[in-house]
Amino acid sequence: MYVNNRDAFQHSVRLPHTSARIVMSPSGGAFRTIVGHGSIRATSVFPSVKAGFSMPCEAQHERMHVRICEADPRIVDYQHQPHRLEIFMSNRSKPLIYFPDAIRQRDDGTIEVIETKQTQHQFKRSSAYADKLDYAEQVYATLGWAFLRLSQDKDLEIRPLWPNARMISLHNKRRVTSADRLRFMEAAEREGGTLAFGKAIETLAANGLYQPCDAVNLLHRMIVGRVAFIDVTRRIQTDSPVALIAGPGPASVLRSLPKLFGPSVDIDVLEMEAI
Repeated sequence: MYVNNRDAFQHSVRLPHTSARIVMSPSGGAFRTIVGHGSIRATSVFPSVKAGFSMPCEAQHERMHVRICEADPRIVDYQHQPHRLEIFMSNRSKPLIYFPDAIRQRDDGTIEVIETKQTQHQFKRSSAYADKLDYAEQVYATLGWAFLRLSQDKDLEIRPLWPNARMISLHNKRRVTSADRLRFMEAAEREGGTLAFGKAIETLAANGLYQPCDAVNLLHRMIVGRVAFIDVTRRIQTDSPVALIAGPGPASVLRSLPKLFGPSVDIDVLEMEAI
């Protein structure tokens, strides 16, 4: 189901021979649901703690990307099915239409637009599709956004990233109290800001206040909530370093993009490169 264009945010990027428009939901939420088998439905929905609402997912590689974004503390915020990109070209009667799978914000402020596929080969399944992705990448670059092509076989379902992300995103349902957070913060500060994973679990267990499995859930929730940092690209063991994230970090801008850009903004950019 597409958002009514009259109610949607439209952002135009004008190029000498090409123009583009990004259409987003005014709420900053998912722009569309998933369409399949003649009905409009999400194949699956992931309840995101980090983002604060459910993420629609259509394929396994999309679900993997959601869980990785959820678990990786370097990702501040993310959103699936974020917008529609329309690319108007002088040599085409109709615009190119592209729906990216996701958009995410990193802890250094970088905005990344994501396209996911099962294999790297699928990004080049046809020359027309590959060209559309290349044109989209150039449009996003005019806004200072990166464009990533992530495949399940090369980027997502890899060890130890995927096992770590799956574990953290699945087992984080314990509510973290102020006392839990304070206990972890004080212990980390006494150790110079970093605790071993096993020591962090022991600290949160608080001499029997929680069972070890519940303490693990608490730590996972703190990682998702970006109170604690662990490198999810490395194998997690009892001596793996868990760092206290000092300060809230950069605020998420993803949900406020429609308000940030305004209802109609034109940006002059360089001519799009021929492909």
